[in-house]
Amino acid sequence: MDFASIAEIWPPLQIAVRLMAETGQLELTIADNGAGFDPALAAAGGKHCGLQIMSQRAERIGGQMAVHSAPGQGTRVEVRVPLAIGGTGSAA
Repeated sequence: MDFASIAEIWPPLQIAVRLMAETGQLELTIADNGAGFDPALAAAGGKHCGLQIMSQRAERIGGQMAVHSAPGQGTRVEVRVPLAIGGTGSAA
């Protein structure tokens, strides 16, 4: 789903994107003020498999992902990945 599709479903919508590099890791945060959802129910119901794929991809490169959301409260996705893999100094 792209930003235009999101805006059609839950207008008005604000989306904040932050990308920071600090202490050997890269942190990406995406937050919105949309409808939100219960992450536990979504995972149990097999919905939002895109979130599962994103989490698996973060883990594959040594990172982690967290989803903070609740009905009526919007959603915040945080992804942290190491800047260097295996201590070689090469960028992730």
